[in-house]
Amino acid sequence: MGCKKEATGPGSAAPGEPSSTKEQDALWAMAPADASFGLVGSSRGVTLLEHGAVAIRAAIAAAPELAPVRTELEQAMTEATGAAQPALADLGLSHDKGFAVFVVGKHDPLIVVPVGDRDKFLAKLHGTKGGDVDKLSDLVCKPIADRYVCASRPEAFALLGHGGLDAARKAAGARGDLEAAYAGPAGPRVAAVLQLESGAFVLRGNVSGLPPEVSAAFGVPSKPRGDAATAAGFGVFDAAPLLSQIPAVPLAPNITAADLARSISGPLTFSVPAGTTNLDVRIPLGDTGPASGLLEHCATLPPLAALGATSSGGKCHIPVPQAGITLDSWVEGKELRIGLLGSGTPQAPAQTGIGALIANAPWSAAFYGRGALFAAKLPAAVVAALPPDSKLGLRALSVLNEVGVGLRKDGDGLGFVLGVRTMWSNPDDIVQKLLAIAPDQIVNGTAPEAAKAIADAAPSSPFAGDFRAGVGGGVAVMAPFGIVAAVAIPAFMDYTKRSKKTEAELQLNKIGKNAKRVYAETSTFPVGKAPLTPATSCCAGADHHCVTTAADWKQPAWQALDFEIDEPSLYRYSYTSDGKTFTAKAVGDLDCDGVEATYELLGVSLNGNPTVSLTRPAPGTN
Repeated sequence: MGCKKEATGPGSAAPGEPSSTKEQDALWAMAPADASFGLVGSSRGVTLLEHGAVAIRAAIAAAPELAPVRTELEQAMTEATGAAQPALADLGLSHDKGFAVFVVGKHDPLIVVPVGDRDKFLAKLHGTKGGDVDKLSDLVCKPIADRYVCASRPEAFALLGHGGLDAARKAAGARGDLEAAYAGPAGPRVAAVLQLESGAFVLRGNVSGLPPEVSAAFGVPSKPRGDAATAAGFGVFDAAPLLSQIPAVPLAPNITAADLARSISGPLTFSVPAGTTNLDVRIPLGDTGPASGLLEHCATLPPLAALGATSSGGKCHIPVPQAGITLDSWVEGKELRIGLLGSGTPQAPAQTGIGALIANAPWSAAFYGRGALFAAKLPAAVVAALPPDSKLGLRALSVLNEVGVGLRKDGDGLGFVLGVRTMWSNPDDIVQKLLAIAPDQIVNGTAPEAAKAIADAAPSSPFAGDFRAGVGGGVAVMAPFGIVAAVAIPAFMDYTKRSKKTEAELQLNKIGKNAKRVYAETSTFPVGKAPLTPATSCCAGADHHCVTTAADWKQPAWQALDFEIDEPSLYRYSYTSDGKTFTAKAVGDLDCDGVEATYELLGVSLNGNPTVSLTRPAPGTN
């Protein structure tokens, strides 16, 4: 069974099932009988996704540190759609229709497109309209009843209308604004739904038919601790299947890792009280001996000794200098306790729907966190350890206010729930005020004061509750998202820059090959001089691209090389040769800062054998 919607407590409601699924049902009914995959989205889902995209674009535009990201995204959208910030209507698409994608076998897609203006849609995507069937790249498209459907071949249209994935999609155990099902001939089957609200979503579903070795890794479901109802962060994890595989590696005198694993008698749980950074981890023990003995000798364990761990009064003190904290471990009653005595005053903001969703149900593994990065000053040790490009990660982390994940073993399958809520769950005026808090204010410690003023001015807003929840629970589960953003966004930017630089090398490589071909035929390189084409910088062109015409490449040298660029480019090209050698250049200013980078290709003949060598611009030029 899938993870059904649990009851929610007071506070912000979790996104739930749509009031009507009539639209989704009609789209699922179109699925071919032997479809292996289906994705269906309602018109409400389409609208909310577009609103989300608009909100994210606005946030990027409001953040100076994200200017490079904005440029990259707008260039990518312009290349794909002809507009830097396209709306659905600009592409000929409609908010009033849902969409669907079905795959038959491995390579036969059928796509139900929410087209509102057929002519505009085809024009924007460079398609060709026909009397009955349109041509769109490698697809054929046609109106069917009140739908517009595209397929890889005309015969595929006859496959529609059998409801082939109806049973598979029901395995999700819930309905959503977006629904997906995979029922391939082999491997696990997946059913999932995405339930949407402004600024938040809940993903629910089920994976069945997992290999035994995978399903065996998940333990018996159990509920989080009772204090989860008022916690800013909490979690539960049954590690029994993993513990049973731990070898008998010596840890301390007469104590092995296997001894410690066998002494654990239940799931690990943790919580962080709202308004504090106090971490409370508890692990139930059937036998306290191994844990007590280990704590007594913790200062001699190599990994902990390297951190400067000490042992006194039955407790092990483990400093974490990178975070400016010290973790304490001890045995109390029949539990191994791990705690962090942080700061803050316990609060009790109303529990949210996502929080109740995770707190009130049994899970094999689950964690939850709610809070606001703006709620407290970062420790000095954390600030000192931040990398130079941490602003991107901090900005990404600051928009997340709530994350909850639950995994539940169910026979040979796994039920799952992921709930996420962002600052966009607040009214627009609050969102604008939150976006105005810069990452530098998080670093220098002035963000809490600015955030408190926002929370005090709107005490019933979701953000006010997040601010009262504090930073402890939120950071515990949202930090991974910030780390990913801090790594992924610069990596994306680096990738796109490298891909743009590849243009210069590819085009120069083409010039070099053509020049060597001419030399092989005539024993001389094409003689002549072609100045930089076009004459003006690409930064002066639309979207910082050069656009040339066929006439620009009529220079005799270009004609002799059989070289022409017939699409927007980022570099200008030149060629000079006396027949014995040649020099070709690619000149561009990718970030349009007024400093151009030059790639230079030199061609020479060694004993009648033409060769070329490429010199790249100095690192960091672009």
